[in-house]
Amino acid sequence: LIDVTAIRKSQHILKQVHQKNLEIEQFRAKELEENVRLRTIELIKSNKELQQRNQELVGAREELVSEYARGLIEASLDPLITINTDGKITDMNQAMVAATGLTREKLKGTDFEDYFTNPQRARTVYQEVFEKGFVSNYPLTIKDHKLTEVLFNGSIYKNEYGDVIGAVVVARDITEQKRV
Repeated sequence: LIDVTAIRKSQHILKQVHQKNLEIEQFRAKELEENVRLRTIELIKSNKELQQRNQELVGAREELVSEYARGLIEASLDPLITINTDGKITDMNQAMVAATGLTREKLKGTDFEDYFTNPQRARTVYQEVFEKGFVSNYPLTIKDHKLTEVLFNGSIYKNEYGDVIGAVVVARDITEQKRV
């Protein structure tokens, strides 16, 4: 004969072990879920910090590039102007400010051709820059307190994607050379 009591006792023990294993698995699953939740929060926080740091670095880089560009622009003793594809002045050096007698704020956003005795010819200069990519020794006269004769040299500049975004134009004063 088989002892039913021993079998039932074994079944009861197996059931208890199985129940305990389920509880352990549930506990581990909850513990794992909590660890994943906490790690996700950490990663989100780290990601936000990295994004902020990246923005700071991009801003610092842009500031350095801007300072470098400003230094290059100001290094020119001749009037230097940057214009957008619509012919609006976007920047200039101090020599251009001095030549026109206007502030940077008053010059920015105005039409390039408005500062020359022959606006149509000035318009032709910047249009040619955008068509050909450059102009050399193009004669114009700047409207200033004395009408300064200049030779214009200009070329396009592009953004990081290779798109033309403007032109840099330098005006070489030739007034003295013409007198000689």
